[in-house]
Amino acid sequence: MKTNKRWMLPVVSGFLAVYVTTMGLSTWLSADRYRESFQTAYWNREVQAREMLQTLGETAEQEAGTDDAFEERFARYLLGTLCAHGSRYQQLSGAVYDEDGKKIAEAGNSISIAYGYPYGRSHSQPASWPVEDYLTEEEKEELAEYVALNFQKLEESMEKMDAWDKEPPPDSFEEYALTVYVASENREPYGIFVQKMCWELEGEGVKDPLTGTGGILTYENYPDEKYYLTNGEIVWQWGETTPPKGNGFIRSALYTGNAFPYMSSGYDAWKNWEENAYLHDFPEEFSKRSEDDSGNSVRSGTGDRWKRTVMPLVTGTGSGYSMILAYDSHPWLAAMDNMKYVYLGCGILMLVCIWKILRVIDQNYKKREALEENRRDFTNAMAHELKTPLGIIRGFAENLLEQVKEEKREYYLQQIIGQTEKMDKLAAEMITLSRMDSEKLVLRREKISLTALIQEELKELPAMTSKKQIEVRCETEEDLILQGDREYLGKALRNLLVNAVMYNRMNGQIRITVAARSCTIENTGTPLSEEQLEHAFEMFYRGDESRNGNHTGLGLYLAKRILTLQGLSLDIENTQDGVRAVIRKR
Repeated sequence: MKTNKRWMLPVVSGFLAVYVTTMGLSTWLSADRYRESFQTAYWNREVQAREMLQTLGETAEQEAGTDDAFEERFARYLLGTLCAHGSRYQQLSGAVYDEDGKKIAEAGNSISIAYGYPYGRSHSQPASWPVEDYLTEEEKEELAEYVALNFQKLEESMEKMDAWDKEPPPDSFEEYALTVYVASENREPYGIFVQKMCWELEGEGVKDPLTGTGGILTYENYPDEKYYLTNGEIVWQWGETTPPKGNGFIRSALYTGNAFPYMSSGYDAWKNWEENAYLHDFPEEFSKRSEDDSGNSVRSGTGDRWKRTVMPLVTGTGSGYSMILAYDSHPWLAAMDNMKYVYLGCGILMLVCIWKILRVIDQNYKKREALEENRRDFTNAMAHELKTPLGIIRGFAENLLEQVKEEKREYYLQQIIGQTEKMDKLAAEMITLSRMDSEKLVLRREKISLTALIQEELKELPAMTSKKQIEVRCETEEDLILQGDREYLGKALRNLLVNAVMYNRMNGQIRITVAARSCTIENTGTPLSEEQLEHAFEMFYRGDESRNGNHTGLGLYLAKRILTLQGLSLDIENTQDGVRAVIRKR
């Protein structure tokens, strides 16, 4: 029978609906937490921005007149520091405006130095120059890749240094060094260099091609361990390798901390910031600064992105600076990325559950269909079994209507009675089958001696065995004690004994042996064929040699069903001189 699979669609759809709803709700809760976290981080950045503006005002006052471009370079450096850390899910940018509302600097990719930029006074300040003013787009991408490698190597180095507290340092390690040359005269960068440097505990040191000296490194925890520079090749450069003679330049490490915003979170995070037009859309000037009645800055924008104007901070000289911050966050993307393994794990678990439930339901459907098919087969078989005796009864009844002779009349009546008894026996076995298939069947549990039960059933056999002159022998090696229903067990044994008589030969034997865990009932009948052994326990199967007589074909079927319910097994096998039924205790 072809199984109807239409029930699978609602089951799968239901699971998918639960999965989507659960994951959607979990993602929403996670996104809400990220939104709160992002907003808190933004408020902290705004406080940091106000402090930076204060620093800018104070430093500009101190350095007044030393460099016309100082404001722009120092402000750009501060903006780079403000936008240095974060992730691709929460990013901001900013622009600084003077007291007239004109933009003097904007966050961007920078050539930055943290220290060593000389002015006319005794101290120096950090500064930044726009990368786009010096490098082509291709060169900028190449430098960005090396900055990303620098962060990667730095992270690996930090992990190793943490481990050095517990174990000796490695024999060697690699790093990327980024160096920038700045001319003292015009205060413009004229060379950027990327070196791949290898440091080893042993080996012959080489001279740094930029400094012309040999490199040696030591670490505080291991002062006796000296690392020698064994390779310092320049893998990328822009500008001249050899600086001008004299003191007309400074050599400084390129400050990667704010050279490329968000590079500390990876190249992809920087690229996302670079390509986000919203974060770079700043006016060249603004005339009206938004401020509420309390003097706080006013947010403009919608959803998870907005621009916020930080109000002017006036220094002691009366000059002041303002800043516009552009903020863009994606809490939903952050939540989904954070939960990707939850999605995967729950998805796999859901698929396993779907598979198991579909399998169980499919098995139940198949069992129901098989049961329905068995019922139809049973009905057809019963109709077939009843058709023969009914036909015989009808034939003899019609003969009686013809006023036959008295001696034939008695014969016809005996045949009618015999066929009626056969039908009555068949109906009784049908009732037994119906009870056994009922879910309300309750079997009694009592202690039963199999030997005693067999002796009770043997009392009913003499009427059958005497016709064929069959000898019955019963031996007990050790009594088999069972916990079961006496009535049903007795019926199963009765069917086996009746079969042993019906399929026996004239002057044959029936040998019954009871052991501790088994019982055998053997007869001296004709051995069964392979087909008969295969179908022996099927309903209404009687074999070619047993179609005649008063046998219904339900004996072995009922016996096996009953014994199985009682925790016993039943097998039929051939012997040298007949057939043997074997009951075993599981």
